[in-house]
This record gives sequence, C-alpha cells and structure tokens, in this order.
Amino acid sequence: MCPVQNVTYVSERSNHLATTHQKVGQFLAGWLGNLLSNLPIMQWTITKTDVALDQLDWSIRLLIDYKSYPSSITLAGAAEEVLGKNLSEESAIDILKPHIDVVFDPLFEKEDRDKLLNKTKNAFKHWSFTEDALEIDIESETLQYIFRAMYNLFVYNHSISSETPRFLKWLKTNRPELWRDDFDKMLAFK
Repeated sequence: MCPVQNVTYVSERSNHLATTHQKVGQFLAGWLGNLLSNLPIMQWTITKTDVALDQLDWSIRLLIDYKSYPSSITLAGAAEEVLGKNLSEESAIDILKPHIDVVFDPLFEKEDRDKLLNKTKNAFKHWSFTEDALEIDIESETLQYIFRAMYNLFVYNHSISSETPRFLKWLKTNRPELWRDDFDKMLAFK
C-alpha cells in the first residue's frame, strides 16, 4: 500500500467521521430543543436534606445490589457534602481531620488535607482531575463515603436513612472486621 493512498483513506475517513459527528450533534440538539419546549411543567418542592437522603439511599443500593462503586461514591460524597455544610465543625470530614494530622503531619495544609479526604470523590466527579487513573481500595473508599454521609445525617437531624439498616446488615455479613457492637444500636434505632 502506498503511503499517499493511506493518507487519502485516513483523510476521507476523518471527513466521514466529522460529518457523522456533525449530523449526530445536530440531531441531538434538535431533539433536546424539542424535548425542552414540549415538556410539561412539573413543580416539585424538595429540601436539600431530602435530596441528600435520596442520594445516600441510592448510594447504598448501588453498593449492595450492583457493586457500582464509582456511582455509589459520588452519590454518598454529594450527600455527605450537602449535609456537612450545615454542621460546620461537627461534620464527618471535620472529625476526620485531626486523624489525618496524626497519620501524616500536624502542619498539613488545610487544602491538602481536604484534597486527601475527597480525592476519590473529586476524581470521579471532575474531568479536570490531573491523574488519568487512580489505584484505590474501591470498596473501602465506598464504605468511607457512605459512613461519612450517614454520620452527617445523624448529627444533622438524629435520623438514619431507610437503607441504613440494610447497609449495616450487609456490613456485618460482608465486612465483619469493620463491625462495631454499637452499630446494633443503629439497627434498633428506626
């Protein structure tokens, strides 16, 4: 095969792909515009706490029922963050900060500490995250974010989500090394 023919083929294929992408883009833009202009108005009032509760419950379902760790992390992380904003110094992340200082360095900068505690969640949420891939214990990371959201919910309004008892039962069976006897109180709470 002559290199010139190959360049021509690549060029034709690139032009075809560009045209195809343009047509698909136009179709999707037209479809989306039509959808938005024809949608019935659906008024819905929901509190941030209710959103966080829903996110936490779905995070637990995604972990237990589907082992969808990245989605579970992003939902639990969002719930933890929303609930934590109302708690100031009592949030799960603020409770963890002194432990990070002990493990690492007491002079650890606040931004570095926050980045470490939220690294996985932020990597999954933001395209701008600098690393192309993460090497993590995905199940432990997922559990950490779920626990942080559960903690913030309990501190915020002294409640547990509807999926919390199922999560704790799953934890006792699947990760017994993480089980603590005081979790039994949470199981009896609701």
